[in-house]
Amino acid sequence: MFPHADTIGSPGPAGTSASELPAGWRVLPVGAGLRLAITREMPPLDPALDAEVDRLWAIASTRATLFNGRIFCADWVTPNLIECHWT
Repeated sequence: MFPHADTIGSPGPAGTSASELPAGWRVLPVGAGLRLAITREMPPLDPALDAEVDRLWAIASTRATLFNGRIFCADWVTPNLIECHWT
């Protein structure tokens, strides 16, 4: 997910204990000139898979309120650049 995440950053921001963060989450230092580069769109799904997602969504949405928005995904994180995409 995040290259070298186990060797970069700290367990949490100042005043935050590692136990307050979800398991496996890290806080990474960033530079003052941090840039975000959206490098790609999510590829279209195969029609059969898209239909299956719609079918499963319809079932799940009868049981709970679901989030149906775009998600910002970081593909590569460095102190000065985050390469990312939207789903």
